[in-house]
Amino acid sequence: MDCKKICEYCLLYIEFIQVYAAILLYLKALHDQPNLDNSIAVFYPTQPLTTGYEWWYNLPYLKFYSIVTHEPDESLNFSKMTLKPFENINQVPKNFTTQSIVHVTLMPEVFYQREMIVQNGKIIRLFSFAEANFWYPVKRTTRYFDELVHYVQHWTMYGHNIHDFLCAMMFVPKDLMEKGIVVVSPHLFQKITYDIARYLDLNITFVSIKDNEQFFVRKLWIVHTLELAHGYASGGFQKIREIVFKKEDYKYIMPERYVVANRPKKSLRCISDANYLVKILNENTIIEKGSKWIRDDKFYDVPLAEIIKYWMSLKILVTIQGSGIYNSIFMHETTGMVLLFSNVADGPNMQLCSHLHIFMIGVIHPNMQFRNKKPQMTNYTDMVTYTQRVVDAVYHGSWTNLEGVRGYYEPAYPVTNVTYFILNYNEYIRHW
Repeated sequence: MDCKKICEYCLLYIEFIQVYAAILLYLKALHDQPNLDNSIAVFYPTQPLTTGYEWWYNLPYLKFYSIVTHEPDESLNFSKMTLKPFENINQVPKNFTTQSIVHVTLMPEVFYQREMIVQNGKIIRLFSFAEANFWYPVKRTTRYFDELVHYVQHWTMYGHNIHDFLCAMMFVPKDLMEKGIVVVSPHLFQKITYDIARYLDLNITFVSIKDNEQFFVRKLWIVHTLELAHGYASGGFQKIREIVFKKEDYKYIMPERYVVANRPKKSLRCISDANYLVKILNENTIIEKGSKWIRDDKFYDVPLAEIIKYWMSLKILVTIQGSGIYNSIFMHETTGMVLLFSNVADGPNMQLCSHLHIFMIGVIHPNMQFRNKKPQMTNYTDMVTYTQRVVDAVYHGSWTNLEGVRGYYEPAYPVTNVTYFILNYNEYIRHW
């Protein structure tokens, strides 16, 4: 073989080595770093076809533990509703009225969609109800993450951003949160939710995921409760309040205001004439000398600093059931709230006020639809009567008259054997 041929083979061999080395270096970089900017073409691992479901605890994991929290049973006494009939109630599962049972699992190498996670061709089952474990087609893998945190928020309303997402974040390992975590952002209200998270000292980065894409995640932290909603709330509210109580503004903004707040008419649920309600409350309730009822609807959709000041300054709030009251995480304890309930009673609102230790009565309106484009008459007599009950409870530090009202939830049966609880969850949900 002549020298020219030898040189050509040597050059080809060197080129092969260079290409091979470049591929290895590229794959290592891909494995070690998330592609956060999609600035270059990336080849991701191929997801195998899904072959069925498997409970998360039966699949390979790097770490798995559960956290159980308990709220004192007597906290449920803070929330009442009137005795009038209602058609339906938004429920909190019986297992989670006064406790949270949260499972934290670190799973290696998964394909991640917002509502489906796949490992080794198996859809990771997280929920007790079979129909809640979704099966979607394989989608285009668009990004790689070295580490991501998964939480469950099935409903997209603003209140669930606090009730589910922010409460879930309270169970993320402390060292992980201090280092900084990446989560898929809630569907809606991302800006205000992110601002609240930062106020609560949560080191979070939001990323978005489209319906037609999925991620490959090398290490996925799954924080879940076997339910689509409400499971994080009890312990989550406790932990959120611990943070809020330490804030300087909580110490110097005193609860002094008596406020009626109305939702916009486009929300399809509102007080029919909020100004009239203010008028008759001033004429027919007894409050501390020098105070008066005012109307102030700026309790949401404003900058966070204004939201915090608004809610921390409330002594009594009269408003409408729903997501609008979840900023009450900033209210002082043993203040009060009167909520106009439609013919759908609001169990999560009752759970919220119980855990925040806010005296609350939900005033049921049997003939008022939960959502209706037509004006619906407010029962002003009942609103005045039960507002006075809440005022009296705030002044005395306890209820003074419970005629015409009742509690609704009972304390959760305390779970002491978490393994048994997980493996036999269907026995517990018979009493859901």
